[in-house]
Amino acid sequence: METVGHFIDGSRIAGGSANAPITDPSTGKVTKQVALGSKADVDKAVAAAAAAFPAWAATPAPRRAAPCSAGLRWWSLPAASRIC
Repeated sequence: METVGHFIDGSRIAGGSANAPITDPSTGKVTKQVALGSKADVDKAVAAAAAAFPAWAATPAPRRAAPCSAGLRWWSLPAASRIC
């Protein structure tokens, strides 16, 4: 079964040793599992976010909003049309 890890500081990492199921709500079937982050994973993510914040804060709001708008457009597509 596929395990979904984490994306921290531009890199994919496996995450902690424990996993939790991801259930498809329409079928009730477990389709994947997600790695539960460890304290070290959280510390890495917080440090990466803190380091990225000054550049993010200096970016004009319309540019910061663009990825969110793209996500909303993707989400508004019919499920069969979403490619991810």
